[in-house]
Amino acid sequence: MFGGILLAAVVFLCGIAVSGQTHSDFNRKFTFVQFSTWNFANEQVNARDKYGQNEIWDNYLREDITAELLKIGFRHSDESPDLIIRYRLGTKERERVNIIRDDWPGYMYNRGPWIYWRGGGGWGTTTVFRTRYDESTLILDIVDANTRELVWRGYDRRSVDDKSEKSLKKSVEKLMGKFAKDVRESRKVKG
Repeated sequence: MFGGILLAAVVFLCGIAVSGQTHSDFNRKFTFVQFSTWNFANEQVNARDKYGQNEIWDNYLREDITAELLKIGFRHSDESPDLIIRYRLGTKERERVNIIRDDWPGYMYNRGPWIYWRGGGGWGTTTVFRTRYDESTLILDIVDANTRELVWRGYDRRSVDDKSEKSLKKSVEKLMGKFAKDVRESRKVKG
C-alpha cells in the first residue's frame, strides 16, 4: 500500500519537473513605442529532428502566434512590417531516470506538511526505471525590420505528448505572455 502511494507521488513529481520552462530577453535600449505591425520571416529552417519539418505543427504555430500578437495590439502587414517574426521548433528525445527505495524495516515521520521515510537495516529494494519522452524547444525571435537587429528572443521548452497541438499552443501563450510583459515594460520606460 505504502509503496504504491510512494510510486504515485514520485511519478507525479517527475511530471511536474518536465512541465515547461519559458525564458526571454530583449534589448533594453530598444523601444516598442513606434512599432505596431509585423510579418513572418520568409526563411526555411532545415531541422534535423523527426518533427522539425511538420507542416501541421507549422500551421498551428503561425495561427497561435498571429492570435497572440493581435491580442497584444500588433497588426499583421505583408507590405511594410515594423517587426519580423522568426521561429524555430526542434525536438529531442530525452530520458528521465526515477529511483524508488523502500527500505524495510523503516519508519515514517513528518516535519511540517512533509512526510519522510527513513529506512533501516537495508532490507528492501531499490527500483530504477527510465521513461523516454520527446522534449520540444520553441525559439521565437523578433527582429527590427529596418535594421535587421534582433530585439527580442524567447524560448519555451516542454515535453511533447499525443496532445501536441495543446503543447504548442501553451508554448506560444507562455512566450507571447513574456513578450507582452517586455513590450509594456519598454513602453513604460520610454513612453
